[in-house]
Amino acid sequence: IDMAKIKAGFITHMHPDHVDSLTSFSKLYAQFTNFIYAPASVDIFMPSGIDAFKSWLDALNLPMSDRMTITKINEGTFYDDGNLKVTAIPTEHMKEIGQPTYAFVFEAEGKKVLFTGDLAGDFHDFPIGDHYDLIVCELAHGDVKSVERCVTESDCERVVFYHMSTDPF
Repeated sequence: IDMAKIKAGFITHMHPDHVDSLTSFSKLYAQFTNFIYAPASVDIFMPSGIDAFKSWLDALNLPMSDRMTITKINEGTFYDDGNLKVTAIPTEHMKEIGQPTYAFVFEAEGKKVLFTGDLAGDFHDFPIGDHYDLIVCELAHGDVKSVERCVTESDCERVVFYHMSTDPF
């Protein structure tokens, strides 16, 4: 990916397998770096942990410049740059510990993509609703039959599964 083209990052939830590279990415925007490796600025959107993340960057001696902003996600449309609109839909992946998790709907150029993020094991929080040109759905925490029902009930043209589990269901 051409780093100069990245203008924003969207984090579904605060689990290591979803945010581990965020510290390295943030290093590109630290006060001591120049513009060679990163675009002028980037906006990162997270559901929680912003103060803890900033403290971690400080502990690593990576003080942030004003070229990177970190903003808390709330339900609903939270990003719209005139080309891309992003809407957060709450999910229940980390409900037991009271942490927010989100699926995202990306809209651009007349297309609509649903990116589910991690969902509950029975997929009861799968955001069935509008027509989607593409659904990108995680498949690590539930069974195939449950997600099959969700995809069948969804109005979509294509589905891509990611984050597959090795556990047999």
